[in-house]
Amino acid sequence: MMDRFARSPEGSGEHLEWAEMVVEHVADHHGLAITALTPRLVREILFETIPRQVSVGPDDAPAVVAALRALLAFAAREFRSARARKALGSLAADAPQQVARALRDPRKFGPAKAMVMAGARAGYDMTSEEGLAAWMKVAHTEMREQRPAHHGGRRDAASSEASRRRTAANKARRKAARVARRNSRRH
Repeated sequence: MMDRFARSPEGSGEHLEWAEMVVEHVADHHGLAITALTPRLVREILFETIPRQVSVGPDDAPAVVAALRALLAFAAREFRSARARKALGSLAADAPQQVARALRDPRKFGPAKAMVMAGARAGYDMTSEEGLAAWMKVAHTEMREQRPAHHGGRRDAASSEASRRRTAANKARRKAARVARRNSRRH
């Protein structure tokens, strides 16, 4: 499909790289082809999957949205996909701005993306093996330094008390579940 897209009027060179990324994520995370996208899946991809997993910044949002629009237009025309046409129609005019906001929000980042984006903000070239390795070394050192020190293996009184409360609550939940299972077997 990507070869046909690349030769199509919608598949200009500027859209090709982003289109391949979108197609890959749709296939990997949803097991679908572009022709099967629904408006709900388009929103999920743009506002959840890509912000969580793809290490791109907010400046790339217009290109990502343009590539998705081009893919959907191609699928609607080339494959006569009603779903693709409907999904294309669901993209708001301000979708690039909405996607940029999502890409800016670190609460949406998955752990790997958070690490990559932090390295990029710190000035490391996260597109090279060397830059990635250098950042990982720095991040690992920083995390090790931020861990609270345990003096002689002892915890402070507050954390020990909280741990005891959690253990007691878990034990009570397990006991209640056992009692409920026993009672349900009797009836």
